[in-house]
Amino acid sequence: MKCSSSRLLFCEVIVVDDGSTDETAEIVSQCGIPGLRLMQNGENRGKGYSVQRGVLAASGVYVLFVDTDLSAPIEEVTKLLDVAMNEGADIVIGSRNVDRRFIEKYQSWFREFGGVVFNLAVRAVLSLSFRDTQCGFN
Repeated sequence: MKCSSSRLLFCEVIVVDDGSTDETAEIVSQCGIPGLRLMQNGENRGKGYSVQRGVLAASGVYVLFVDTDLSAPIEEVTKLLDVAMNEGADIVIGSRNVDRRFIEKYQSWFREFGGVVFNLAVRAVLSLSFRDTQCGFN
């Protein structure tokens, strides 16, 4: 992967299987891709637990958390890395709310509405200044 800062980055991918009942573990185990690791919770422990476990297991200088549904295109990672490298940011948060014209796949209206309400509640309770508290691209 190459960013505009002209640094070449090597990556590891950690898949945290949170007690899924599909074939996630088998597929990841059979890939044989260098740098790909599977961590299994054994039972469903929740997203927060799984994200924390994966981040703590990461060995890189930069750690990217991505939802597996890729609601944010993976190609956007270079924008986050550029900010982290060039501005020395400790954390960079992706947002789908900057310009909604770039959203390629919308959720159902019910899910969108629920997300907006939840986002407003989280921001109000925690006094957060950033707009997208649920973007799985950080």
